[in-house]
Amino acid sequence: MMWLKFLVIWRLFRLWALADGQNPPENMMRCMSNNCSLEGFWRGWHASFNKWILRYLYVPLGGRNWRVFNIWPIFFFVA
Repeated sequence: MMWLKFLVIWRLFRLWALADGQNPPENMMRCMSNNCSLEGFWRGWHASFNKWILRYLYVPLGGRNWRVFNIWPIFFFVA
C-alpha cells in the first residue's frame, strides 16, 4: 500500500514537472520488495535524491578515493 501511495504522489508531481517543461528523473523504478540489496533499494526508491547527493556531496568530497570518510557526512546529511 505504501508503494502505491508514493507511486501515485511522485508520478503526479513528475507529470506536473513534465507539463512545465522540466524532465525530472524517474523515482521508484521498481517495487520496494523487488530489490536484492539495500543499495539497490536506495537507488531505485530515491533516484533523484541519490543523483543529487552523488553530484553535490559525494564527488566534491573526494568520491571513491575517500569513500570511508565520505560516508559519515553524507549519512548525517541524509539522516
